[in-house]
Order: sequence, then structure tokens, then C-alpha cells
Amino acid sequence: MIEKIKKSQLGGGREAYADALKFLGIILVIRGHVELFGLGIGVEDSYDYKSILFMYSFTMPLFFFISGYYAYKVNFPTCEMNKKLLNKLLYLVLPAVTFYIYYNATNGSSIFGFIANGFGRYWFTITLFQCFLIYYIVRIFTSNRRWLTFVLLFLSITGIVYLSLFSKYEIPLLDLNHLTKYFQYFTFGIIAKMYNEKYVRLISNQAIISLTTIGFFLILLALFECHMPSILHHGLRDIVLRYLGTFMVVSLFYNNKEKFEKATPINNIIILVGRYTLPIYLLQYFFLPDIRCYTAVIEKLDMVTVNIICFLYTAFIIFICMMFILLLSNSRIISKYILGHRI
Repeated sequence: MIEKIKKSQLGGGREAYADALKFLGIILVIRGHVELFGLGIGVEDSYDYKSILFMYSFTMPLFFFISGYYAYKVNFPTCEMNKKLLNKLLYLVLPAVTFYIYYNATNGSSIFGFIANGFGRYWFTITLFQCFLIYYIVRIFTSNRRWLTFVLLFLSITGIVYLSLFSKYEIPLLDLNHLTKYFQYFTFGIIAKMYNEKYVRLISNQAIISLTTIGFFLILLALFECHMPSILHHGLRDIVLRYLGTFMVVSLFYNNKEKFEKATPINNIIILVGRYTLPIYLLQYFFLPDIRCYTAVIEKLDMVTVNIICFLYTAFIIFICMMFILLLSNSRIISKYILGHRI
């Protein structure tokens, strides 16, 4: 496995900095789940802390941006769309359904609950599949860069409008709320790849990086210190801050990409975990702690201590998940169609 990573770093594989971004993303995802499901601290409660809002601003957008970036190919034979969709079904939807059923069966819940209630904790892979589905359908009608950009941006803006005005009409099985929330980042990943030279200049421009960083922290401060209308608060928090945070983190990793390409023990671990974020995401729910019985104690802890607890649990969960992934990957069929990992 380590040998495969080294080969991909030498050429032909995905860029190491992108896997490093996914490594950061999965750490923050699990850290958030430990806080939410383990400690019983809700997301809205977490938004009361600058450090948590800082992490939440870019965690999930990162995954959709990276997926969109690598989804775009100049040549897209429409005759292969059925094959591509089947591929995504096998690698994204099938693992989510399998783990959803197994998780519910082991917890005494209905294994068909997703029909009425959606996929709950396994929403990510379903939403990502929907993003690919929309993108592939659009590509059938146009490969022209300008038209493709226009249509994808139009759909993204339409999604934001839906999320703002019509989200109460949610259809759980389709989970349109998550789709409309994150398709925009998938879109910008595609656009970044389409206009790659301009994208590279943008994320390497020191003036833009400086303005973005300053803007991010000014908005973060304003959200906590300034009184503002609810619509403005949510717009800054859920849209502007996320774009600035995603740009800031992606540019940081891209501009230091040479450091991730070095075959050091730490880099090998980072890239290894980054390559296995999907199976880690699927497995992590079985190892999340449940220490809500200590709510009275937890409520007295400061956020620094809460973060330390969450990150320690996160490191342990990732280690356990990797052990199970190595065990289950002994079967190539399980690795491909249950863990969703491409061999």
C-alpha cells in the first residue's frame, strides 16, 4: 500500500496535496462527529465558538471542491455516461446503502428507514453521487466551456435560492438540502479545473491570498461581535465565510504541495489516510464514543479541553478504521463494492 503511494507521487496519480487536503477534511469531519454524537454538543451550539466555526467553514466544501476538480475531463464521450454512472453507483451509493442497513440492523432500527427518512449519517456519498449525476447530464448537452460554466453556475444559484426559500419542502430520500448546499462547491471545483491556468494564478497570487485571509478573519470576528440581521448573519456565515475559508485552505496546501510530495513517514501516513477517506467515513460511526452520560461534566469544560478530547478520539478512531480497512481489503470485492475504494 505504501509502495503504491510512493509511485503515485512520482507521477501519473492524483496530486499529493489533494490527498493531504482530504486528510485534513476527514480529521475535522470525525472531530465534529465526536463532538456531536459523542459529547452531545449540537452544531448550532458549536457555532458559539470561533475555533469551531473556523473549522466548519471549509470542512465539507473541501471534499466537494476536490471531487468536482477531478471530475472534469476535457474529453467526455457521452456514450460512456452509462458506464460512468454505474461506476459511481457502485463506489458511492452501494457502500452507503450497505453501511446504512448494517448500522441500523445492529442498532435495532429499520433497515428501510432511508426510504422515508433519508440516509441520515451517510448523506455525504448520496449527495456526492447526485452532484456527479447532474454534472454528467449537463455534459451530455454541452462540452463548451462557457456554456458549461453558465449552466453549472445557474444550477448552483438556483440551489442556493431553494435552500433559502423552499427547504421546508424537503424530500428526505433525495436530501435536496445537502445537495443544494454543496453542489456549488462541486461546481467551483469543475470550473477551477476547466480554467486551470487562471485558477493556479489565482490561488498563488499573494495579494488575493492576503485579502482573502484578512476578509475571512474580519467576518469571523464580526459574526461574534456585531449585531446584524439574521439573513445577513447566515449569508456571511454559511456562504461568504465558507468560500473564503475553502480558498484560504486550498491555496495554503497548493502553495506547499512540494512538501507533501516528499516520501517521509509523516507524508506517507497523510497520503494513506487521504486515499482512504471514503471507507474511513463509512466505518467511523461504529467507533464513535457515547459519553453523553457525562453531560454535566462536559458542560463545565472550556473549548480548548473539548477540542483536545475530540482530537484524541479522532486519532484513535482513524487508527481503528485503518485496521479494519486493511482487514476488509484482503477481499478485493469488499474493498471495491462495500468500502467504495478503487483498486
